Amino acid sequence: MFFWGKERGIELQFIQPGKPTQNAFVESVNGKIQKRMSESTLVQNDRRSALRD
Repeated sequence: MFFWGKERGIELQFIQPGKPTQNAFVESVNGKIQKRMSESTLVQNDRRSALRD
Protein backbone atom coordinates (compact mmCIF):
# COMPACT_ATOMS: atom_id res chain seq x y z
CA MET A 1 0.00 0.00 0.00
CA PHE A 2 2.88 2.31 0.77
CA PHE A 3 4.37 1.97 -2.71
CA TRP A 4 0.96 2.27 -4.39
CA GLY A 5 0.39 5.59 -2.64
CA LYS A 6 3.91 6.82 -3.28
CA GLU A 7 3.61 6.10 -7.02
CA ARG A 8 0.44 8.19 -7.14
CA GLY A 9 1.65 11.02 -4.92
CA ILE A 10 -0.68 10.06 -2.09
CA GLU A 11 0.47 10.38 1.50
CA LEU A 12 -1.09 7.66 3.65
CA GLN A 13 -2.09 8.58 7.18
CA PHE A 14 -2.83 5.97 9.79
CA ILE A 15 -4.73 6.26 13.04
CA GLN A 16 -2.82 5.87 16.26
CA PRO A 17 -2.86 2.36 17.73
CA GLY A 18 -5.62 2.00 20.29
CA LYS A 19 -7.53 5.05 18.99
CA PRO A 20 -10.55 3.64 17.10
CA THR A 21 -12.44 6.89 17.65
CA GLN A 22 -10.16 8.51 15.09
CA ASN A 23 -11.91 6.43 12.44
CA ALA A 24 -15.41 5.98 13.81
CA PHE A 25 -17.01 5.23 10.40
CA VAL A 26 -14.82 2.18 9.75
CA GLU A 27 -15.21 0.96 13.32
CA SER A 28 -18.99 1.24 12.96
CA VAL A 29 -18.96 -0.76 9.71
CA ASN A 30 -16.67 -3.37 11.26
CA GLY A 31 -19.05 -3.76 14.20
CA LYS A 32 -22.05 -4.22 11.90
CA ILE A 33 -20.22 -6.81 9.79
CA GLN A 34 -19.12 -8.74 12.88
CA LYS A 35 -22.68 -8.74 14.21
CA ARG A 36 -24.13 -10.02 10.92
CA MET A 37 -21.44 -12.67 10.61
CA SER A 38 -22.06 -13.97 14.13
CA GLU A 39 -25.85 -13.99 13.56
CA SER A 40 -25.33 -15.88 10.30
CA THR A 41 -23.13 -18.44 12.08
CA LEU A 42 -25.79 -18.95 14.74
CA VAL A 43 -28.48 -19.54 12.11
CA GLN A 44 -26.26 -22.02 10.26
CA ASN A 45 -25.53 -23.87 13.50
CA ASP A 46 -29.26 -24.03 14.33
CA ARG A 47 -30.02 -25.45 10.88
CA ARG A 48 -27.28 -28.06 11.19
CA SER A 49 -28.46 -29.16 14.62
CA ALA A 50 -32.06 -29.35 13.37
CA LEU A 51 -30.93 -31.68 10.56
CA ARG A 52 -29.22 -33.98 13.07
CA ASP A 53 -32.32 -34.36 15.23
